[in-house]
Formats: sequence, C-alpha cells, structure tokens
Amino acid sequence: MSSALTRFRSVLPSDGEWEPVGSGESGAAVFRAADGSLYAKCVAENTTAELARERDRSEWLCTRGISGPQPLEWREKADAACLVTSAVPGVPADRVPAETLAAAWESIADAVRLHELSTDTCPFERGVTTMFAKAQTWWPVAR
Repeated sequence: MSSALTRFRSVLPSDGEWEPVGSGESGAAVFRAADGSLYAKCVAENTTAELARERDRSEWLCTRGISGPQPLEWREKADAACLVTSAVPGVPADRVPAETLAAAWESIADAVRLHELSTDTCPFERGVTTMFAKAQTWWPVAR
C-alpha cells in the first residue's frame, strides 16, 4: 500500500478500492476508484481550506452547466480532508495522438464555455495575476 494511501485512509470512502494516480494543483494526493468512476483529492490539515475552495469553485461551475468533475462528497477530520468527485467522461488527453487532440481543442473549448460566464457574478478570484503567481510556485523559472 502506498504511503499516501496509508496517510489518507481515514478520509477516503471505505466502500471501494482506491489507487494513487499522482498529485493535484493544491499539492493534494489524488486517487482513482478501482472502477475509474470517481476521483478523490486528499490533503493534510494545513491545506484543507484550499481544497474546500476548489470544491466550492467546482460546485459553482456545475450549477452553471460547465462540464467538469462533479463534487460528490466532502470528508473532513482533524488531520485531513478529502474531496470525492465524479470522473469526467471521455478519453484522457494523454491517451490520444497529438494530431487528434489538436483537432479536438475547439470542441473541448465549446464544452467548457468558461468564456460565457459573467465575471460580475463569479465569487472567485482566479485571474491571470493570481494564476501566474501560483504557476511560479509550481514551476519556478531558472534564473
């Protein structure tokens, strides 16, 4: 059993098997249900608030008809939290030939339709300045 799986066993739903698949933007440990239908992001107590904000953004987008993972369950204990979401239907981009993926981008953009949302009604700040600063912490540029 992986160390991440052992670490977050207390907040992962116990009604299925989970396999580690990597880490998320928030530094979360990411797990996939054995049947591929669900994903779980788990974090330690010091980043619970950031994962809760991700849950809130996802719920808000789902209520506006934006395609993406649907939050299904939130589990929180004193030392960890877990967000369980639906898997996004389709074929993962890393399993599609580059030319097929390039041809699909217009359809992907149409499905997401974020550009149609009014920024006046969005309760979240994820603008260029915020995301650029976040990207620099994840991929620092060599100087």
